[in-house]
Amino acid sequence: MLLNYMTCLSILTLPISGGNPSKTTTQKVPVLFHLDLQGKTAYWELATYLFWALYSRIFSARKARNVTLAFLRFIELHGAALSQTATSPLSLSHALSLYCFARVSGASALPELDLEKNRWSPIAVRSAATEFDELVAFMEFSQSRYGHVRIGTHQLIFRKATYVGKAFKAPTRDFLVHVNTQREIWQKFISRGHPELPKVLRKPSQKPSSREQKSIRTEELLTIIDHEPNPVFKSVFIILGFGGLRLSEPLHFWQTDILPPSYWGQIGGKECSNPLLLRCHPSESTYLGSFGHTKLNRASFLANRYNALPRHKLSNLDPMYSGWKGTKFLHKQMFTPTFLLAPPHVSKQLNECFSEIRSFHQVNQTSECHPYFFCNMHTTHDAYFGQPLKISNLQRAWNLAVKRVALEPHRENRNLHALRHRYICTARNMGLDNFTIQDIVGHSNIESQREYGTEISQIQDLIPRLQMGGVKIND
Repeated sequence: MLLNYMTCLSILTLPISGGNPSKTTTQKVPVLFHLDLQGKTAYWELATYLFWALYSRIFSARKARNVTLAFLRFIELHGAALSQTATSPLSLSHALSLYCFARVSGASALPELDLEKNRWSPIAVRSAATEFDELVAFMEFSQSRYGHVRIGTHQLIFRKATYVGKAFKAPTRDFLVHVNTQREIWQKFISRGHPELPKVLRKPSQKPSSREQKSIRTEELLTIIDHEPNPVFKSVFIILGFGGLRLSEPLHFWQTDILPPSYWGQIGGKECSNPLLLRCHPSESTYLGSFGHTKLNRASFLANRYNALPRHKLSNLDPMYSGWKGTKFLHKQMFTPTFLLAPPHVSKQLNECFSEIRSFHQVNQTSECHPYFFCNMHTTHDAYFGQPLKISNLQRAWNLAVKRVALEPHRENRNLHALRHRYICTARNMGLDNFTIQDIVGHSNIESQREYGTEISQIQDLIPRLQMGGVKIND
């Protein structure tokens, strides 16, 4: 496989003997050759590392290729940087810092090094951190096995110390702090002097200290919701932003938990024009579709009917896993209604989404497979069609929804948890006290000695505009 005009990677098949000669096997061994003016230089240290990792099944052939490509880039950058200065070879910590900066910022950030732009286009910080970890792992191996790390004709010492590693993984710190004594070399690379870190690595001016500073802007949230075409994602975004639920809680909703407004009178004694959404304990709640005494809880029902576990009881490695955090409940059957603080047009959108999702369940008879309300209605994979929504699907849908309206996700509080902060801010602006907000959002750590939660009807009295179909939302 030709990587560039100076470097190539060969895969050799060599016999591996030992024990019974009749059982001799063969193993593919990656060998890297880097061509220079003097001839061929084989990086046997890297070949040994890759062979050991592949033979021990520590990583796959694909990762071996990624490690090789990262090392090739590192060699290229080290040689280009060395040609620009008459000083001794760069220390490995300095070279790693330069590598991280070049990978995140791109070749254009270091014009003096004359790096090929197609191989040094900017990448995400997470990807750069992964490459950094892979290089560090190889250097640690080479140092422990051979006592040095060879870069070209130079044998450098690699010391595992508090250098660029911790700093690079903590974006609020300067990951070049350890090379303060070599700033004069950097000034030769970058004309403006000290290198300017990428925006994602700059230290924030002030850490958000209040819910107002952590919440998403209402205008942006409404725009994102209006442009979301999928009724499942749209309804979940509305519930998170105007119902105050945690990220994982909507994924535990059963089809029996989404009820028409008329059911409010059965649990609170008062009518309401918003739909009734019951946030039930995923395993201990005894609400199975009727308000009254029942011997079964949800865990028993899932085991008897579907031979399944509640989603929070699954392994956190299971794709269907959805967490559950301790919460207060306002009903003896261990559920709390969702008090929507939404303007009328948002409540209308939510009702329309619920109608479409209910029709989907009726047509496809999803209740024969699982009881969950939010599921995959639009997917090209037959195996996932009609299956419960995963938290990874929800995160990915949110990122796409934010980009759809020409915004950037995870900037300026454009994340799903910020929707819960926005809801609590709205509740406070309405004049609700902390104990009432605790009951509404399900906080369980405020005044633990307090008696059982506020009555549902009392909360409805405290939110009179909720009964009229919505409240005025202020940014």
